[in-house]
Formats: sequence, structure tokens, C-alpha cells
Amino acid sequence: MNNCDIKRVLVVIISHSYHSAFDANLRSWDKLFPGTTTDYAAVLSENNKEDFINIERALGIPLKYRMCVADKQIHKLWQFISSNDLTEYDWFVKMRPEMRLLDTIPLSDCIPDKFNGRARVYRGPKHVKHGMSVMGPGCWGLIVSDYSYNEHEVEVVMDDQMFMFDRAVVSSGVFGEIDIQNTHWPEHNMTKILTKHGVQLSVIGLNVELYDTVKHRTALSGSF
Repeated sequence: MNNCDIKRVLVVIISHSYHSAFDANLRSWDKLFPGTTTDYAAVLSENNKEDFINIERALGIPLKYRMCVADKQIHKLWQFISSNDLTEYDWFVKMRPEMRLLDTIPLSDCIPDKFNGRARVYRGPKHVKHGMSVMGPGCWGLIVSDYSYNEHEVEVVMDDQMFMFDRAVVSSGVFGEIDIQNTHWPEHNMTKILTKHGVQLSVIGLNVELYDTVKHRTALSGSF
């Protein structure tokens, strides 16, 4: 896939609130889908007008959508998608403001009709540079037990910090189901709902960094 296949993109920012420490992260997002029309939405836990204004200031453009959902991040995205008519968009990107792009998103690796992103757990035959949300330099570098080589792809759990999907995934009906259990591992629940609705998973490399100066933690993508 290349930029010619994408005309309009919606980036959905999901967070409890917003802190100005994330401004530099948002400015790195100008690497997202050059040559396309990109709109932004923000779904926050609290209806704090200043947070939305500060996001717009960091991005340099107005938000197309603002929404408040006092729940965990996956619930926020599911409720946003299911509550709005988004048929004008070809592709969607879910982002957290803690995410800093170190390189452009590999559009050639994004597969239509599939859920594209890094893996949180992977047991299979593939080798993907920057394909894990753990195992890389930083605070999650020692989490190595969630990857193992196998001749067959026996387990994939998708990371929930950043991922991409097209309008075909929205049309699958997966976002009509928002009964995601509140557990300590929401990635598992998200992946179960995706596969339940027949959405195929595509693990791709994303050269990004969790750069959270508020909680004083950083984590780069791992490779396998």
C-alpha cells in the first residue's frame, strides 16, 4: 500500500488528560501519512477545555472531534468509533500522547482489512524489526518472555498504544461491541474481540518511543 491508496486519515488521540510535556511528541506526528488529508480527534476522561485547547496548540490545527469517556483507553476508542459517522475516512490511527514517532509509518506494511500494529505477545515464525511494544531499550526492555519462535503462528496479542486500521475493519462490526472487561491486561481483551469478529491481525514494525516525561519512563520498540 502507498499514499495514493489513502485519501483521508483520522488520528484518534486517547488519554486520561493532556500535559504540555507531550507537546514535542505530538509535533513529531507530522511524519504521519505525508501527502494525505489528516484530521485529529481527542477522547479524554475529563471534560477539561484547556486540555483540548493545548492539544490543538501542539498539533497546530483544530481538532475535528472532541469527546469525553471516563473509562479505559480501549473503551474510549470503541465508544468514539461506534458513536460517530466516520465514513469519510479511509484509515484510522489510534495514538497516545506519550508516543513519539522516530520514523515515518511504513505505509507499505499496512494491510487493508487488517488490524496493523506492534505485538505485545508474539509466538510464531516472523521476524519484525520494531515489531514489539516490549523488549526494546527502556523501562520494558527486560520483558522478554512474551516472545518465542515457533514454526507456526500460535499466539498474537496486539499492542494497544498505537495501531492502524481501515474503514473495512470499522464495517466489520467489531466496534459495536464495547463490553471489554476491565482487567489489568486490556490488550488480551482487545485482541479477543478483534478475532471474534474475524478481524485479521498484522504485526508491523513501528519505530516509536513511549516518551512519558510525566511518569518519568521511556520505552522504544523491540525487535524479534
